[in-house]
Amino acid sequence: MQHAAIKDLEQAGMLLVAPYDEGHGLKLSSCENGDHVPSGHHSLWRYLSPKLMRPHADTKRRPLFEFYGPESDLVGLGKQTSLFVLFGAGLSSTLLKFLRNGATVLILEPDLDNLRCFVESTDPSLIQGKRLLILAGDMEKFKPQLEALAVKALFKAGFPVFLFHQANAETYQERFAGFIEYVELIYFRHKVYPVSGHDQIRGKPIRDIRRGIYFDQQKHLFENLARYVKQPGVDVLHNKFTGFPAVIVAAGPDLDKRLEWIASVRDRAVVICVNNALKPLLAAGVTPHVVVIVDSSVAVEASFEKIGPLEETILAAHTLSGTGAGVFPRICFWGGCLPEAFPPTPLLPWHGSVLTAAFSLAQFMGCNGYVFAGAQLAGDHPYSLTYAKQSMHGHRRDTAPDMELRHCHPQLYPVQAASGLTMYTTLNFLDTAVWLNMEIASVVSRAREKGEPVPLIANVTPDSLIDGPDVVVDEALELPEGPDPARAVAKIPKRRKGFRPDKARHFALSTIEQCRQWRKEIHAAQARPELDPETLALFARFEDNNVSYQVQRFEDFDNPLFYREFFQSQDSKVRNIALLNYFGYVERMLTLYISLLGKSVAALQGR
Repeated sequence: MQHAAIKDLEQAGMLLVAPYDEGHGLKLSSCENGDHVPSGHHSLWRYLSPKLMRPHADTKRRPLFEFYGPESDLVGLGKQTSLFVLFGAGLSSTLLKFLRNGATVLILEPDLDNLRCFVESTDPSLIQGKRLLILAGDMEKFKPQLEALAVKALFKAGFPVFLFHQANAETYQERFAGFIEYVELIYFRHKVYPVSGHDQIRGKPIRDIRRGIYFDQQKHLFENLARYVKQPGVDVLHNKFTGFPAVIVAAGPDLDKRLEWIASVRDRAVVICVNNALKPLLAAGVTPHVVVIVDSSVAVEASFEKIGPLEETILAAHTLSGTGAGVFPRICFWGGCLPEAFPPTPLLPWHGSVLTAAFSLAQFMGCNGYVFAGAQLAGDHPYSLTYAKQSMHGHRRDTAPDMELRHCHPQLYPVQAASGLTMYTTLNFLDTAVWLNMEIASVVSRAREKGEPVPLIANVTPDSLIDGPDVVVDEALELPEGPDPARAVAKIPKRRKGFRPDKARHFALSTIEQCRQWRKEIHAAQARPELDPETLALFARFEDNNVSYQVQRFEDFDNPLFYREFFQSQDSKVRNIALLNYFGYVERMLTLYISLLGKSVAALQGR
């Protein structure tokens, strides 16, 4: 593609071309005539709660997403978003309107001849200086760079609205459904999930406050303080299991069928399970070598309840996760936190699910193969994810609603498993599967680039979203005989070298003093009869120093009710009662923090 105008667009950063592999070019009808019309595809947004459209307190903010279709009013959509993705490079009236109105436009043109025709027939003045980017050629090749491009620039304009040029609308709809799903998924990943996960699930309507770590994370940090300082980071596991395959176990409902197989290979493979798979394994008489936890919510603490000490198992715990009181004498931390107070720990790449952290840990440990078991990231019930019977959520199948398919929220998103079975999942798990499959492909690609043997990557659970050309799906997979990994586990250090508690103790004591000071100020505010400036100033400080953010997840604090009564009510008595109630929750939270830190200080002193 040597056309001068094309070179100009490339040099201006407005055109990226990904040539097809030889003989695989796509030929479509010309886009010279006709218009672009909104797509009629079944958007991912249909499977999100409509409440997530406008989660913020500021009602003037644009929605995070909207439903639209072929009959939608583009003028109205233009008020909700400024990002339009057009399939087909044709100078339509709709494209010209978008450019004139300052919208951000992404043109996707899979036919390189159509691209050349568009560039040759378009007056450069119509597109120069506009918020326009053209991707041309093999769309699949753009996926690795599209996420960074979208986050850096495109998604700042809003949610993507897809339009098809009339000349090839049916082809675009059928051939690029997966590409459209991917773009919507990365938008979900960066724009919707952050307001729907643990961080904000109890914080709506979202107002302008300081957000650091939330209550559950703070609680676990204070509980883990002494263990974190005394016990090693996962760096002691680095490359200590070279030559061992890893069996990565998750708590999907299929796990119940794989327990016997896992037991049969435990003496030749490192069994790494996620926290929710621990109880099913133990119930079957299988003790994992490593348990991984990353979820920091208080609710997940139940996955370690009623379990005796596991002397032969290492817990690889994120620093802000629960570690189970007395369950794991051996803990290796990862994730890093407060370097000014605590020794450093390695970071492990993870995304959306602890399963991805387990896969990253297996690589970090030097394992030479990766076998997934019970790792489905989906289920067979359209309205509820189901799990292994003995797991923390094993009861969900019995309580799942019996409803017909609605093809929208609250139904889960339909997906196809490696076995070909239609299953259902959340958008977060779908996103996790996409990320994990791309990571698996990267592992294979790196090995080939280095000329090294490609590691075994297998899945003994066919009804799973972990799939790809390099994933062996085999329910009866045989692993070769090898040394017992329990010996390698036994050699891992149980204590951190150079243990020095001084910084951590200082951090704990100074935090206790700060919490006590805030309690005194709360008591003074509670004694005052009205919303005086000093009381409001204290509240403003809590809004700005992460206290308000943390109390949203403490006990049964009702943030929507507090917002209505304090921020929206015109009745001073109602507002005063709401703020005093808020202070009561904060006081109890601070009291809990003081207690947890006191116990950690005692543990640091060896008492």
